[in-house]
Amino acid sequence: MFSTHSACETILHAYRHFGEEFLGKLNGMFAFALYDRDAGKLILARDRLGIKPLFFVATPDGCHFASEQKVLFSIPQGQARAIDPGALVQSLETGFNTGALTMMTGVQRLQPAEVVVFVRGELRDRRRYWSPTVAAAAHGDYREAADAFETLMTQIMTEHTRSSGIRVGSPQFHLPDVGVGC
Repeated sequence: MFSTHSACETILHAYRHFGEEFLGKLNGMFAFALYDRDAGKLILARDRLGIKPLFFVATPDGCHFASEQKVLFSIPQGQARAIDPGALVQSLETGFNTGALTMMTGVQRLQPAEVVVFVRGELRDRRRYWSPTVAAAAHGDYREAADAFETLMTQIMTEHTRSSGIRVGSPQFHLPDVGVGC
């Protein structure tokens, strides 16, 4: 167990301790890029519910990423810039784009609980690292259900409203919502 005031340290410590399996142990809002220089590996990951955005463009020169897709419009891709027709239709119909679809061809969105791994500039893996579990039907009366809900809600609110440092323990690493450059 260790204490820190930086989510970045927590992510690095978890990666060092658990390897790529660390993603399933993270709990909180995040989107990050982690570069393992020794392995030549770039890991892009997004939080379980997709609260924090993360976009990327894979080019012959490697991977470019950002939390806003407009930043990636200037990255040369070796092809003419074009609006994705399917994304345009979806945006006009619904007011937004879903899934990995973005308005600009070549710009991809990481999905909630998704990790993308590049090794020496080449895309090697793209997968979900977490999916929600189906809860078994609860048995008991209203009072038992209300007590269980209150306990769970208290735990969640405590985790999300901590104001001093990050306490890391097993089995979950809890990340606060922090800005870029932590």
